[in-house]
Amino acid sequence: WKLSTGKIVEEALYTFAKSLSYESAPHSFIVDPEDAQIVDGKVFSPDELHEIRSKDLKPVPEMPLRLQEYLESLNKARGSIAIRNDTLQGLRVCLHSSQPWHATLNAPGNSDLEWAHHASMFRVTLLHQGQLEVQHQEQWYDAHVWCFMDSLLQYDCRLSVARGESCSTASSARKNDRRTSADQRKLLGHRLDMVIRSRAAANHLPVFEFGCGESGKDFASYRDTKVLRENGLKLPKALKDMLDALAVESPGKLCELETMGVATYG
Repeated sequence: WKLSTGKIVEEALYTFAKSLSYESAPHSFIVDPEDAQIVDGKVFSPDELHEIRSKDLKPVPEMPLRLQEYLESLNKARGSIAIRNDTLQGLRVCLHSSQPWHATLNAPGNSDLEWAHHASMFRVTLLHQGQLEVQHQEQWYDAHVWCFMDSLLQYDCRLSVARGESCSTASSARKNDRRTSADQRKLLGHRLDMVIRSRAAANHLPVFEFGCGESGKDFASYRDTKVLRENGLKLPKALKDMLDALAVESPGKLCELETMGVATYG
């Protein structure tokens, strides 16, 4: 990749990575314009970082208007003067009230509203039980707090979400690329707290991965060892493996492809 200044991105990353005494994302030719190592190391100039950041930039989709209006109605119910002494009760009243889309859940666009409704109901229950006022293990947060992401993604019948230290098949394929004998031990891919992949079909079509996530039971700081390791190395490497696998399958859509990473703590 040659920038407008004439600098070759891969060569700059290679030179910088060789100067490091520890493994980092640049060792895998991953460039993050927000990475302090890249910025502080002056690997690229501010103009070059801007060019990298702007390359094939994907626009953020706008929230559907009906979903926005429904979420705003919940927010108004939470702050209603009539129920200002019982926020949860106000939310319950709004959530249990009849909505025009209740009778046509299968209509286009209604799945978003159904998801928001059920996610809000579940969150109100947790608040009522006082569950969010005490600390839990990491798996509890995945199952009870961050599960709203799983349910949203699975409204798309083509996707599935695997939780609980699931191995990335894309990472495994990369690690075993040079494996030639059954006597050689097969290496496992990155173990991740969440993997987003296509559903395994009965016709045995290949399964592709589109994103992944890591989580923690609490958040100390952005400089915490766990946060730095997962956000700065583990997730980027896994996402690159997934992107490489998708690029092999669809080389003509290389500039259109993207993978999604999610990090949740506390």
